[in-house]
Amino acid sequence: VALQPLADRLAVRLKQQTVLHADETPVQQLDPGAGKTKRAYLWAYRSNDLSGGPPMVVFDYQTSRSGSHARAFLQGWQGTLMADGYGGY
Repeated sequence: VALQPLADRLAVRLKQQTVLHADETPVQQLDPGAGKTKRAYLWAYRSNDLSGGPPMVVFDYQTSRSGSHARAFLQGWQGTLMADGYGGY
């Protein structure tokens, strides 16, 4: 909680870049009360090495692979997004 303002500021700075890289990775999340795990996703957004600025990576933890998460994170951003062929981008 104490680091949330820093994470928010990093996301703002990242979205000032004109080229971003993105990918989502499945992770196991403990399902409280069920005694087992379920699949969640860690969405990663990274600056481009050729942008000239400091390298930045922002992780966005979500419970699904829905493209709505990428749309919400990138809302208002304009530029070139480098990603794999997943249609959610």
